[in-house]
Amino acid sequence: MRRTALAALLSATFLTVALAGQEPPPHQPAPRGPGPRPPDACDLKKIETGSFCMHCGGLLNDEQVAEHAKNKEFKSHRIAKRKVCVKKYYHAPCHPENDSFEKGKCCGEDMEELVDRALIVYLCEGCGWNSTETDKCQEPICTKKKMRQECAAQPNFPHTNEKLWREKKAKAEREKKGK
Repeated sequence: MRRTALAALLSATFLTVALAGQEPPPHQPAPRGPGPRPPDACDLKKIETGSFCMHCGGLLNDEQVAEHAKNKEFKSHRIAKRKVCVKKYYHAPCHPENDSFEKGKCCGEDMEELVDRALIVYLCEGCGWNSTETDKCQEPICTKKKMRQECAAQPNFPHTNEKLWREKKAKAEREKKGK
């Protein structure tokens, strides 16, 4: 009994090491390492429940969910409810680098308001195991088993720490005025 358990553990370890260099499938977010949250991590201010297609690997809006229900091609697709991070931001079509959390103008035109949604991932702080489905670590050799929520799109704008982003923007403006 001990030998089979040890053999299973060793084969699982070797499999994990062998697969470590491969890209995860598109429907799963890239794993983050164990440890504390990075300072520029998404602040997860607004979390909602969204529809996630397990086959397509994407978040669906209400129209897409209705299309999945009607279309015969999508009958085999399983749609699950998942937690979603929602961020509102303002986009300047003429200068995308000027995207902002604050309403404003760019080239004399109002910036358009957009909403971006990203999947919430549960990450184990002990071993780095992640899941979009459960907030319980499933790794048998993990000792810490403390899970935290993370935004799958962080630290890309707009899924970044809004307070830190505003501070960096204010500092850049101060430096620009000082030149």
